Parts: sequence; structure tokens; C-alpha cells
Amino acid sequence: MEKLKKTVILVALENIIWPILIVVYVVFIFLKPGAMLSQDMVINIVYAAIPLGFIVLAEALVLLNGNFDLSVGQTAGLAAAVGAVVATKGLVPPILTPLVPIGVGVLCGSLNGFLVGRMGLNAFLATLGTFLAFDGVQLLVRHTVIFEFPPFYTTLGGYYPVSIATFVLVLFILHFVLYKTKFGYHYLAVGSTPRAAGMLGLSIPRFYFYSFVFSGALSGAAGLFWTGYTGAYGPLLAEGTVFMAFAAAVLGGISLKGGRGKILNVFGGMILLGTISSGLTVLAISPYVRRTLFGSLVVVAIIIDSLKTRVRESIMRET
Repeated sequence: MEKLKKTVILVALENIIWPILIVVYVVFIFLKPGAMLSQDMVINIVYAAIPLGFIVLAEALVLLNGNFDLSVGQTAGLAAAVGAVVATKGLVPPILTPLVPIGVGVLCGSLNGFLVGRMGLNAFLATLGTFLAFDGVQLLVRHTVIFEFPPFYTTLGGYYPVSIATFVLVLFILHFVLYKTKFGYHYLAVGSTPRAAGMLGLSIPRFYFYSFVFSGALSGAAGLFWTGYTGAYGPLLAEGTVFMAFAAAVLGGISLKGGRGKILNVFGGMILLGTISSGLTVLAISPYVRRTLFGSLVVVAIIIDSLKTRVRESIMRET
């Protein structure tokens, strides 16, 4: 009976993002019913959260593989900078321009993957270094705002039906690959128990490399969608998003110990951040208060993950 109780608690903690999201939304409805209940507001919450959502997915994939990527925001910024310059100067055919930021993201992710997977560097320290490096390169590429883009370049992020549909498609593809394929099983096994996975013949460095490449590609997509959503590129694009992405992923049930979590629940974490951001904007809350609240979210995410780990270990001891 005690084991059943703990199992129920564990399942509740792993899916806690949905009741939290409902409670937060109801609170904002109570505070500002006219604004928060409108259909336009609901659509805007989801649409505005899409660029950050790609960064959340990027962080989630690295966490699932047992690592951490501090450079996701700077990768998005650098990818957006290069994409903006290439698109406005006509350096490639217009139809290929959306691939540029994604390609830049893949290159950034490959560098992280090489440092962590091949050279065996600590992921936190390695990506802290690339965080600073990518930030500097972004400013070297473009440190001023760009407003005018070819229409095709901003199509994905600039129209909410296309933006939302693309994100949902990517989300379900990732869900299928992670939980319905042999590759996904191995990917999660490396994140959960790398030593055992290595003894079974899986290449740990290779999977670490893959995780950072995937993270880079999604971060590059975030840069593309952010440019489309805002209709402009600025040097502060995606600045400070890494810890928000971390909070959304962990609140969505991704374990800090790797190998566990539902990628679909990460969508809930993304929408939670979008709801809080939109609600605070409607209430005209000070930016300083916003920073405090989002910082508190990171702490809450870590506490919830710690509780899940303790309950899971308690269940394992009883079996």
C-alpha cells in the first residue's frame, strides 16, 4: 500500500506541470478576466512562446542525455545574426535562407558535442565557454538591429498558424524518435545509466555528440522563429533564455539526472512560461519583479526534481 502511494505521488510529480499551468492561468483570469479569457490572448500566448519553445526542447534533449547546455540562447542569437545578414544581403537563394540559422546552430552544437563527447570536457564548463564565445561572435557578425527581411525568410515565424503547426510537428517527431525507436531507447539509456549503456556496447561519446547537435539545430530554429515573430533581428535576441528553458524543461518532467521525462510535457512548461510572461505584461508588472519570479521558477523546478528523485529512490529500495 505504501509503495502504491509513493508511485501515485511520483506520477503526480512527473505530470505536475499541467495543474500548475491551470492554477497560474486561473489566477491571471481572476486578476485580469477581460484580457486573459479572450481567444486572441490564448493564441498569442502559444504563438509568442514558440521561439522559446525550441530552446526548451534543445535544453530538454541535452538533459535527457545526461548533460547540460548553457549555450542554447547564444546559439540562437548567433544563428539569428548570421541568418539575418545572409538573408538581407542575398548571399543565398531566398528559398534556402531559412536553412542558414539552422545550419549555424548545427555547427555550434557540433563544437559543443566535440568538446563534451570527444574530448570528455565537463558539459557545464565547456558550454559556459561556448556561451561567451558565441555571444562575442554574434556581436562581431551584427551588433545593430535589422528590420527589413525577404518575405520568405520570416514565413515560418511570422505567421502564427505556420509557426504553431511547425512546432507541434517537431514536438511529435521528437516524441516518436525518443520513445518509439531503438535509437531513442539507446539515447535515453545513455542519459539514465551511461556506465551500463557503455557496457552494452553503446558509444557514449557518440550519443553525447548527437545530443548537442540536436540541441544546436533546435536553437538555430529558435533564432529563425524569433526573427520571424518579431520581424526584426537585434543583438539581445534570446538573451537570458537558458535558465527559463531549463526551468520549463524540468517543470515539464525532464529529470536532472538524465534519461527520464516526457518530451510532450515540455510543451506544458513552455506554455507556462508564455502564460506567466503574457500575464505579467497585461498587469504591467515591473521587469525587476519578472526577473525575481522567473528566478524563483528555476528554484521550484529544482525542488520538484529533487522530490521526484527521492520518491523514485524510495520506491526502488522497497522492490
